[in-house]
Amino acid sequence: MFRVRLAVQGVYKRNYVSDSPPNIKNSVMTLPKYRRYLKPVDPKLEEKYASARVEQGWSREWAEAESRESDKLSLFENDNYGNNKHNLFRMVLPPPNITGDLHLGHAITVAIEDAICRYRRLNGDQVIWIPGTDHAGIATQAVLDRKIAREAELNSQPSANQNSHWSTKDVEYRLKVAENWKLQKEDRIFEQLARMGASLSWSRKLFTMDEKMSACVNEAFVRLYQHGFIYRNKRLVNWCTKLQTTLSDIEVDYIDVQPNQKLDGVNMGCMHNFAYPIYQGGNTGGSNGDDNGRGEVIVSTGRLETMLADVAIAVHPEDKRYSHLEHLKTLLEHPLTGRKLILIKDSEVDINSGTGAMKVTPAYSKIDYEMCQRHGVSDFVECFDDRGRLTLEGFQGYNRATATDKIKAKLEERGLYRGSKAVTRSIPICSRTGTLVDQRLRPQWYLKCDDLAQRALEEVESGRVSMVPAYHAKIWKDWMSKPQDWCISRQLWWGHRIPAYRLPSSADNSKASWIVTTDDRSVPPGAERDTDVLDTWFSSALYPLVAFGWPKVSRPPTLNLMETGHDILKFWVARMMIVSLALTDRPPFKKIVLHGLLRDSKGQKMSKSLGNVIDPLHIVEGASPEQLYKETEKLFAKGYLNEKEKNRAHQQTSRLFPKGVLPHGADALRLALLSCDVYMENVSFDVQRVITARNFCNKIWQGVRFYTQAIMTNVSESKKHLEPFDVSASATLDEFDKWILARLHSTQDTVKKSFETFTSQIAVNELEKFWITGLCDVYLTHFCTS
Repeated sequence: MFRVRLAVQGVYKRNYVSDSPPNIKNSVMTLPKYRRYLKPVDPKLEEKYASARVEQGWSREWAEAESRESDKLSLFENDNYGNNKHNLFRMVLPPPNITGDLHLGHAITVAIEDAICRYRRLNGDQVIWIPGTDHAGIATQAVLDRKIAREAELNSQPSANQNSHWSTKDVEYRLKVAENWKLQKEDRIFEQLARMGASLSWSRKLFTMDEKMSACVNEAFVRLYQHGFIYRNKRLVNWCTKLQTTLSDIEVDYIDVQPNQKLDGVNMGCMHNFAYPIYQGGNTGGSNGDDNGRGEVIVSTGRLETMLADVAIAVHPEDKRYSHLEHLKTLLEHPLTGRKLILIKDSEVDINSGTGAMKVTPAYSKIDYEMCQRHGVSDFVECFDDRGRLTLEGFQGYNRATATDKIKAKLEERGLYRGSKAVTRSIPICSRTGTLVDQRLRPQWYLKCDDLAQRALEEVESGRVSMVPAYHAKIWKDWMSKPQDWCISRQLWWGHRIPAYRLPSSADNSKASWIVTTDDRSVPPGAERDTDVLDTWFSSALYPLVAFGWPKVSRPPTLNLMETGHDILKFWVARMMIVSLALTDRPPFKKIVLHGLLRDSKGQKMSKSLGNVIDPLHIVEGASPEQLYKETEKLFAKGYLNEKEKNRAHQQTSRLFPKGVLPHGADALRLALLSCDVYMENVSFDVQRVITARNFCNKIWQGVRFYTQAIMTNVSESKKHLEPFDVSASATLDEFDKWILARLHSTQDTVKKSFETFTSQIAVNELEKFWITGLCDVYLTHFCTS
């Protein structure tokens, strides 16, 4: 036993391929390169494993050691081709949003990446793993708007109307609130990361709106504009009437509404049918009845108020019901405005849906917009303001619900309303506010993506950038093969203000109307800075470049690895690639590794409103039922949850944790997460895994404790302070010694292979088998009996 007491810290040079006792005569056990991470162990171990005491001691020592090591390293230890000279491993932790505390979804990222970094260090690499936080533009603003409104309500104070433009004074106040919020949340996030044992390069941390990052964001915008990648245009965008801003696709959720279900006061579970009379001066004849002999075409819509912006009616060219109507010649008359609508025949129309005719509203539908583009129809009508209220004469100031009722009444008066049908359908809502999302024509800033997307696709298909799991390469190809230009502007008060100045009395979309610069002194008098801010993903896309020296270094070294969740492959990883190619002419990373989305034991998405979101520190340090109750109440008070969601969260928490959450320690949490198949699309997680992992931690503790007691009994007083030593210097090994060392070597091989292939669950399983079965159940049992 004494002869192999530090076998778990050594590496055999012989290649044992089985569990059979090997012939190790003349074999040499050597300490690996990671001896600097070892320290003498006090043999007087406590009887019970106390995770908090043990982990805090090691965490302090590791944090101090890693900080010293990282501070000594240069970010640019590479040759002219970006290759490492000194085995420097570079990685960034995906910056968590400052919208709230970390949850288990963040914990799985930390567990995976920290294990990778520790593995690289054990292989002799020096590691720079940079942490940071993301300002998370629209997400943070939505949280703070609710927070400010809730506090104003509790204090019986007037609150600024969210559905109005912000005054300068109000924006200044909100920015102060946001700065205080950022400081609190950033401290809490870093506290959570440290307590989970993340061995980060803390001295290099970033915030996506700190002074350094802000300067780099402005510089990137100007360079991309000067190189022709950024332009301004008026196009259809997703629009939230509550926040009064454009939304990215990731910020739009789709929900199924039930028959006659209302949202924002509008019956969204209903389809309205009404008729468009054929204009007398156009081709006569009818379909689906007639209007005083003129003929009519009946259409159906779930958004009756948008009919005020209709410019055309579309039918399928092979629909015999409309064969007598001529493409782009037949006109129909708008029953409320008198505007003339043209008839379009387009093969994209569903001939089997309803009457086979569809209303065309290009200013509020991408499908309709594209159809008008195909047929040269440019008569776009806009009838809503930023708040979703109507602007047309006779309906001015009406909200959606009132407008729908008024339009229905007027159609009934004219005998053109053809009834309604209750339906179940899917509608888009803002993920931040839950309000209905419109599509609107708005002038915005865009980043050209076609050529850059093609280059990004070539980087992956050529193998210069690899992807794990490999099946994500197909998703990458599908997206990069059909790129859309990226809308990078938002109408928010929280974010990076766009460094563009509009000249007075100039057209909005004209390039000559704007000056884009980082130098305020070059701006002529009278020019006003754009009030829009950049999409939060724009600064996030720059994160790995800025972290390693851009723009001071024109081509910063690439990351060895980009590890993150697969759900942001398109929204973050792809944009990092595109922006890096545009600014540095090379990819920002060599390998992309994507883990799955963490779900609860029933496969449900973890959500605050469902009550199944767990603070990692509750698992690490424990939480009483009263503490869990107070946490949910805090979420309600801060505006994260409404009354219904709060009650549901309380019920779910009481069901899952009737006695609270017991403390298990950071090691147990990380081990439990790594025991999952983390690279599946969805990763089911049960708290029972943490209990199993903690039992394993205790098994390790008791095994070492048993061994140290044996050492204290069998060696002299001068030898009782345990130090690493060379096994080859000890006496001849017996058969059981040889057997356990062979098992150890086999375990080492399996663990190494699992880390190289990113299959952590295999490593965890192999370590458990070695320690519990091989070492404790067999080897130590034999030692006791002999």
